[in-house]
Amino acid sequence: MKSNGVVIIHGAGLGSFILDELTPMLNLPTLAIDFPNRRKGDKSNLKLNFRDYAESVIQQIEQSNINNFILVTHSIGGCIGLKIAEYFQDQTIGFMGVSSAIPTNGNSFISCLPYPQKLLVPILLKIAGTKPPSAIETGLGNDLTNEQLQMIIRNFTPESESK
Repeated sequence: MKSNGVVIIHGAGLGSFILDELTPMLNLPTLAIDFPNRRKGDKSNLKLNFRDYAESVIQQIEQSNINNFILVTHSIGGCIGLKIAEYFQDQTIGFMGVSSAIPTNGNSFISCLPYPQKLLVPILLKIAGTKPPSAIETGLGNDLTNEQLQMIIRNFTPESESK
């Protein structure tokens, strides 16, 4: 029997592993989503597109024991979350973005960035892709324990460059 719960969509480069400590504390049925090619030997995401990510999330929700849900998104997961909330509009009972990219209708993640990042990020993504920048170690992970930080770096998966 399906029940009400929480669906959490992680940010770029991450996976459901980032939520392993949180989900047991929620005391609700929780589905921590994994984008394609997480925790697998083949990390090739080069041919994935937005639709592939969305369809993967839809499939995971449909196969879960969760019926109505609060959708929680992080970072670029907000872009996917908008599509998921639209697809499951009768089952989505709440939407919360945690540092999420929530673009206006029809726009991309890049549209959420302030100037000059709107200009620079597409160039950087084209050159370097979404490999974990040293910023993970030097800035983004400064509140984490060394063990947590190393887990993120070890499990980081570059995202597709496709649209």
